[in-house]
Amino acid sequence: MKEEIYKNYNILADEITQISDSIYEFWSNNKKYVVVKGTYNAIKINQGYNISKYLKEKWGIESLIIIPPFENNNNLVIMENNFTNLSLVDLPEIEKYHKTIFYNKKMSINWAKEWGAIIDNIELMLNQKNITDVDLLLCINYFIGMGEIGIALFNAGIDKSHYFTVGHQKINNEKYCLTNPLNYIWDYESRDYAEYIKYKIINNKFRIDDISYLLATKKWTINQWKVWLSRVFFCEDFFMDLANFLKNNDNGTKKYLQIANIYENAIYEIINKISDYFKTPIIYY
Repeated sequence: MKEEIYKNYNILADEITQISDSIYEFWSNNKKYVVVKGTYNAIKINQGYNISKYLKEKWGIESLIIIPPFENNNNLVIMENNFTNLSLVDLPEIEKYHKTIFYNKKMSINWAKEWGAIIDNIELMLNQKNITDVDLLLCINYFIGMGEIGIALFNAGIDKSHYFTVGHQKINNEKYCLTNPLNYIWDYESRDYAEYIKYKIINNKFRIDDISYLLATKKWTINQWKVWLSRVFFCEDFFMDLANFLKNNDNGTKKYLQIANIYENAIYEIINKISDYFKTPIIYY
């Protein structure tokens, strides 16, 4: 990787440290850099650059700084790490990115349509496989059922009161996910909060206090909560791993088989908490 970094960026990297599956760090001339491996086209990189510039100029929010490559090598993006401390993600950290919200009819995003296509693809793949593992089939049917409820919730709750803001494609427990411009996206305000809660559920770190915080700070309408719930119900990570399992017969779904009950219990707690807040059932399922 050192040779590739020098060839494309003219930067001599010291020892490279792997942070996650696709993120690395290194120092060069007393500057710290982050390397992100993946496939990023010029449009995606430019979008991240523009959003990070907007956040900095409008709100003073710092991001990792994208370094232009000397050659067209979008599979290896390098950014300067201008942070001295990358703390763990929490709801207040996520909220910093949601200071600017707007409604634009030209930016219509239909999560339900995207999710429906994912479920259709999974069902097509299932029809081509002969799965005999009863536990796996129960897990698949559970998450498909949850996904279909998510689609119904989105369609029932979406209206023009749902604003767009700077969001992130993925949320995990590392602040890189918040400060990485390649992760920036314009989307509904509730996206990041739902992805954060799903991350905590899947990793068995969910606490109902996070829902209490959202209820106290966001003041969403019931419809806005339905849209938020729709994204919590649709466990996209499961479907991604399931697609890999069906395609490659790997063990990608093993962890989800282990946390299906945890997910169900968390959803039950969340629905009860929101229903108690509004003094009316928000959903029957």
